[in-house]
Amino acid sequence: KEIAKWEMLSVSSTTSEELRIKLFENVSDAVDEFDINLTGLKEVESYNDKDFDVQLYEVSADGSYTNLVQFIHYLESKLMVGKVVSSRFELTRDRQTRKEKLLLHVYIQSIIKHS
Repeated sequence: KEIAKWEMLSVSSTTSEELRIKLFENVSDAVDEFDINLTGLKEVESYNDKDFDVQLYEVSADGSYTNLVQFIHYLESKLMVGKVVSSRFELTRDRQTRKEKLLLHVYIQSIIKHS
């Protein structure tokens, strides 16, 4: 049953622009809910063929480890515009404040079926 649900959610009939807007809305809501800072949302790669368009988006955020993990869980369980295919953490130092920052990079894949 879960596999069928995932298959329904991973292949969409919306346009890539509608998908991008929906992704931005979902991520914006989650950023407020989990008290993290969105540092980037971009389309990394796009592949088109006669039947499908495949888009890969990168969402970047910083915050506490616990909040970032909750954010990943939210994206995996509630996101209705694709699936989380990868995530990675990166520890950096802010040059202005000289404090360490924990960055998260999440990659979301969306498949759009042509009508």
